Amino acid sequence: MVDDSPVVLDLLRILLTAAGWDVATYSEVAALELRLRAWCPDVILLDVGMPGVGLEGLRQRVVLLHVATGAKVLLHSARDAAELAQLAQRSGADGAVPKSGDPTALLRLLQRCVGEAT
Repeated sequence: MVDDSPVVLDLLRILLTAAGWDVATYSEVAALELRLRAWCPDVILLDVGMPGVGLEGLRQRVVLLHVATGAKVLLHSARDAAELAQLAQRSGADGAVPKSGDPTALLRLLQRCVGEAT
């Protein structure tokens, strides 16, 4: 998970760890691809609102994460679900997960992504 909010990172880490996931959290995008290459994740949950990353930077980040890790990249944001889905499509991400407060929906989507990756 990549998010600039420590609260979001802690909450999601607790939720996902309790559900049996191995979780790594990052609060900045600098050298992210190199750090994640060593981790070899199946799925990367990437916050859309990271400081200093506009739409073009987001596209580049998604491509670099795909190339460096081979992982599915899901955008994560408090934006409207339709807007977030459109942003995922325009950036080349594999999907989008709204910060809705619905942990069940998040877990289902992550499981589906991992199932498609295997």
